[in-house]
Amino acid sequence: MSKAKPIGFYEREALSCKRYGSVSFWERRYHTKRMGYVISRLKRIVRHGDLFLDVGCGSGEYLKYASEAGSKCVGIDISVNYLKIAKEKCPVADFVRADIRMLPLRDSCADVTLCSEVLEHVSNLTEAVAELKRATKRNLIITTPNFGLARIILKAVSAKKLRELDESVGHVSIANIREMRKLFQDHKCRIVKSKTLNILPPIIGEKLRLPRFLSHVLTLFERLANIMLPNLGNILLLVVEKHTMNINSCYRR
Repeated sequence: MSKAKPIGFYEREALSCKRYGSVSFWERRYHTKRMGYVISRLKRIVRHGDLFLDVGCGSGEYLKYASEAGSKCVGIDISVNYLKIAKEKCPVADFVRADIRMLPLRDSCADVTLCSEVLEHVSNLTEAVAELKRATKRNLIITTPNFGLARIILKAVSAKKLRELDESVGHVSIANIREMRKLFQDHKCRIVKSKTLNILPPIIGEKLRLPRFLSHVLTLFERLANIMLPNLGNILLLVVEKHTMNINSCYRR
């Protein structure tokens, strides 16, 4: 496990990182496809009037969606620059600068909490997951890189190259789906959706200089891989439901 990046790393990243507006077709494709999967989950869970919490909100795309769906929104990020960008995208949301391991929020304050592409940047996953669960009342949606087939192959070819790639983007904790399930499932939480996704990593498309027209063919292979290799994709998706108990259920009728 590597040491987590200093805050300055993310302040600089916020000013240069484009993702959905990148000049690289393969980077845009990767992030847009991942965002599509997340929003498809939000559509099933987020309700009008919910308090929606985005921990590690980045540039605010999910806050914008939840706000337009009628939710009250709170965005949390460790980077002031990211918060400023997110505020421009979703001006009606509230924003707080905080570390995921010490959320300045009361217990069970959020109906729905999203934590997308954040946990891989945290050195102590146990602390971070405990805070996410503490602050959430009903549902948690998690995405993070999965230690799947692509990483297994790259590590076998060059463990040093894999470390360098992770270092360049601030990744310090890459778990596999079984490890992540154990962190989130306990007597108060139930995992209602657990899967991995295969989306071509941008570096492969860029290094091999793949032409854009291959995108449609790759989409078919990715869908097939999602079916054939359900635990070995490069992106991990969890949907967690907090247990609720009606006091009347404690009594025999």
